[in-house]
This record gives sequence, C-alpha cells and structure tokens, in this order.
Amino acid sequence: MNTSLLKLIPICVLFTLRNITLHAQDCCAFEAYAINNYIQELVGVDPATGNQTTVAPLSQNIGLNASGGEIIDCVYYVYSSADDVLYSIDLITGMLTSTTISCAPGLVTGLEIDPTTGIFYGISGDVNCVGTPYELVQIDLAAGTCTNTMPITDSNGAALTCATGFVIDDTGQAYVVDIVTECLVPIDLATGQATGPTLPLTDPMGNPFNINFIQGLDLDCPAGGTKLTGYLWEDTNNNQLYVCVDPATGVVTTLNNLGTFGDVFSPNFAYCNPVCEILGAEATVVCCDNGTPTIAADDLFDITLNVAGTGTSFNVTANGNTTTGFAYGADQAITGFPIINGAVTLVITDAADPNCTTTVTVNPPITCSPCAADAGEFPGND
Repeated sequence: MNTSLLKLIPICVLFTLRNITLHAQDCCAFEAYAINNYIQELVGVDPATGNQTTVAPLSQNIGLNASGGEIIDCVYYVYSSADDVLYSIDLITGMLTSTTISCAPGLVTGLEIDPTTGIFYGISGDVNCVGTPYELVQIDLAAGTCTNTMPITDSNGAALTCATGFVIDDTGQAYVVDIVTECLVPIDLATGQATGPTLPLTDPMGNPFNINFIQGLDLDCPAGGTKLTGYLWEDTNNNQLYVCVDPATGVVTTLNNLGTFGDVFSPNFAYCNPVCEILGAEATVVCCDNGTPTIAADDLFDITLNVAGTGTSFNVTANGNTTTGFAYGADQAITGFPIINGAVTLVITDAADPNCTTTVTVNPPITCSPCAADAGEFPGND
C-alpha cells in the first residue's frame, strides 16, 4: 500500500461521549438564611416573602442578640455581643464553631464581605449607643482580630454613634443605617466616610420608618441585585418586618410582617449566593493519525468539552497546563493528547472561585491510523 500521500493528510475520526456527571458544588439549599434568635434555630428564608423554614436547631444557645449574618464559602457567620464570639454555622446541621474576636469595644452589627476584594468587614461600637463613634473594621478570621479601624462619618463629617444595617453591594459600595437620624448612609470602605448624601428612611408614602434598637436591622444584597433586603424591627408596633430598601431613595417597602415581639427575631439575614455550580458536561473526542497512517504510537486526540454551570467562565488544567477563560454552556477545544498515554484528567475550576473545582476523566479513543495494522505495528498482527 502506498502511504506517502496519506502521511501528508492527517486522518481524524470523531467519537462522542455524553452526559459526563460532575460534582455540583452548591451549599445553598435556600437562597437566604437567618437565625430565629427566639427559638435558636437556623432557618432558610424565602427571599420573596421573608418566610422562614426550619433547617436545624442550633447546637448551642448563642443568645438573643446574635446579629450580622454573612455567608462566605458556604460558612454562615453571626456575631454574639453577649460573649464577643463570632460563630460559624454549618448550613445543613446547625453545628456551631466559635472564634473569639478581639475587637474593642466589640462588634455590634453587620458582617459583610466585599465581593470585589474578598475583605471581611464588621461594625464596632458601644451596643448602648452612648456616644462613642462607631467604627468600620476589617476582620481577620485566622488571627481573631479586628484591624484597620476607621470612624464612620456622615456627609457632614460627623461621626456616627449608632450605626446598623451594614451592607455591601456587588460593586463594593457599602451602606449603613444611622439609628439616631434613621437615615441610610453610603460609605467608603477605604475611609469609613460618607460618599454621598444621607437618605431618610421612609415608607412609599413618605412617612418615616422607626427602628427599635441597634440589633433590630440587618440587610444584605443578592448577587446581581440593586436593592437591599432583610429584617427590620419596626418601633411603632414592635413588628418584625421583612423589607426592601432602595439605596437610591431610602424608601423602605415592607414585603411581609412576620409577627410581634416574641415570635420572630432575625437580625442576621444573609443571602447564600452560590459560589458556583458545576452541573455536568458533554465531551467529544477526535482521534487524528498525526499524518502517519502506519504508526499508531503517535496518534493524538482532541477534546471538545461543554460544561454546564451557573458561573461565567471556568479554567481547565490538564497534564499541568492550564487554559483559562472558557465559557459555560459553549464548546471548548482542548487539543493534542497522545492516545498512547491513556486517559486524561481534566481539572475544571470556576474562574471566579478557585475553591469551586471538580475533575473529569476523559478516556482516549481507539487508534485511527488506517494502515498501522498493515505495518504490523499492533501486537498479534502478522
């Protein structure tokens, strides 16, 4: 057989593998969580209504004023001013792990992570609001300390002495609510200073909203959202309200009334934005004879991978080499694997969250050198 011409034209054969099952990393059984401090239960929250569903009783009592919920990498954090302890809570079992935080005069309300930098922040101050300026602090979980303390000021440069409702949106813009004036104050995370005018909190009719006490409000912002939602303890009728605050106007819309004093108290609302979900994949493998139809040993195969997930993009590492910027839900080519080396393990990592990762093994196709058998390359060939 004359193979001189065939050697110049690589021959490729298509094989298809479908529905590769991947690990789906999603810790969020609910879109949001809170603790009902009255009954000491971890609850899932319906973000449309604020209605609560019991997940699990807490493994220990952490007090009525456990506040400032935030979820980071599938761990739910709340702070108890009763014992100056930051608790991390398992979102499935309700098991608690405690970390003592050295942060004079103590964290009060609001635990938030800046999604643009990954820095963990809190608000420190006197729980009785006796005149000590409230401070924005950075929380070092490993060291159990608060660092880079900065007084929080309003648009006139005056220090706030009773701030709550701390929240950071997707862009890194932070807000607090000043209990003294009952105004929403946008602040700079680098300085603690107001970045714009203070906005009085009002209902849609323009009537002022009254907040009962410092731990009576906790807000959060969903990924991609523009409104601030959470629980607010309303002063006039002592009701626990589930509200939405427009940061552009200060208008507070009540979405639900969950009851009066003694029913529900949850100043620790937190969205559980999935770090990522990698749901599954389809793979197509193509064998190429590398232009040598009589030699199977140098056959290569290429992989076309389509990964389903909820993120924006992912990276793939194979044989120590990483390719970045692949889009979820689209065909992506990864090429040049020797068939003789056997299966290839692909490490798939979400581009935004390196902790969200999984692996998939792709087996090579059979050789596609059409004349290798004629050349006696395979064992047993005569």
